[in-house]
Amino acid sequence: MHSQRNKDTILQLIQGLIILAILFARPFMGIYIGEFRIGEVLTGVGLAILVVGFIIGNRFINIFGDSDTLLNIFRLIFISFLFVALFHETNFVDPYVYKSSSFIWTLGFFFIGCWYVENKKSYNYFQYLPSILLILLYIFTSIKYPDFFHDILIKYADKFDTHKASEIFLTYIAANLLNKKFLNKNRFIFFLFLSTSLLLPLFFYMSRGATIACLIFFATQLWQLKKVLIGNLKKLLLLLIVSIALFSFSAVNISTDILFQSIKSQNINQEAPVTLVQNSVNKVVNQKNYNGLFSFYFKDGRLFTGEVNANWRLVLWQDVITDMREKELLLVGYGYSEIIPTMLKQDNNGWDGTNENVHNYFIQILARGGAFQMGLFIFFYGYLVFEFYKKNKNFSILEFLIPVMFVSLFDTPMESVRFPLVFYFFLAFFFIRGKAENSI
Repeated sequence: MHSQRNKDTILQLIQGLIILAILFARPFMGIYIGEFRIGEVLTGVGLAILVVGFIIGNRFINIFGDSDTLLNIFRLIFISFLFVALFHETNFVDPYVYKSSSFIWTLGFFFIGCWYVENKKSYNYFQYLPSILLILLYIFTSIKYPDFFHDILIKYADKFDTHKASEIFLTYIAANLLNKKFLNKNRFIFFLFLSTSLLLPLFFYMSRGATIACLIFFATQLWQLKKVLIGNLKKLLLLLIVSIALFSFSAVNISTDILFQSIKSQNINQEAPVTLVQNSVNKVVNQKNYNGLFSFYFKDGRLFTGEVNANWRLVLWQDVITDMREKELLLVGYGYSEIIPTMLKQDNNGWDGTNENVHNYFIQILARGGAFQMGLFIFFYGYLVFEFYKKNKNFSILEFLIPVMFVSLFDTPMESVRFPLVFYFFLAFFFIRGKAENSI
């Protein structure tokens, strides 16, 4: 009885941790517990999981059928870290080493998610929480961040920051796929349309990567739903009208103060409703310049694009690879002791000079651990997809994996702690629980 009670307590703690990570993101990870922040503690937990799993193997990680391959992948990733670190004569006492290699240690969160799913017999209200949290995130980001939470986080965290588009997008994906699994078709369709209509203007305003990923995910779901939608044209028409209205509301809310004057500001917009909506939509879309985004061209053997920020990323990635090739470091990377050399350039390290990440998940792994380590990470994700297909005869796990990876290829979420915590938790959930409902 005591064993079950302790297990239930741990399950509740994991569940609470995921909720807090979604709802408060970076500030929550910056809360101090003694001398260490929560994010640092969680990185240490992930490291400990991989070390213990490396030593005692399946006695610790015996979560699903054939776990030997997965365990060996993690062992190889751990060995690759040791090899690269020893090659570069790394000081293992230096905390920066574990900060710069956090993308390795956060892999331990995958097994936390696996253990949670294997031991949680009933999800009760949990499957609906991401949907509720998604609405709260929209309110926190575009209407008003509650003063009560703001004051607490300012007092106890090392830094206050609002949510990034990638974090909101991750919750959007998780919420919709959970609804697809647990709700009936009509409710899933309803939430899919309304959540996309509400959040798409926010993604337009905040991030090109999240916008494109959202549109890809939405289009993919529509394709799967085409028979249901075509068979209910009247309901579809009504849903489209509601969605357009919600999209317009969100665009106006994000670009003006007129809807929530009392809690945003006292600015009053006197434009006519139609003009107000039109101008608001134009503003949120043009906040991130999409002109020239796909106008790729080659010059002097290098790839460029006409959009400034996208071009900055392309140049940065090619600079990293070129420098590694010239220094013969493609196999072993730069290691974990120092900032990636290309990021020391003034144009690359951000407006405050603190950016160390190359804004691409796999290029970051390549730069730190070399081609072999990057290949192991790719093999890990490929193995999960292959195992999922063997068990379920479909690739529906890619509905979660591809959009999230797409966002990670153009930003830095996987180099944090809160994003991998939520990502690996839900990746484990969808992997262990099996495919999403495919009767649609």
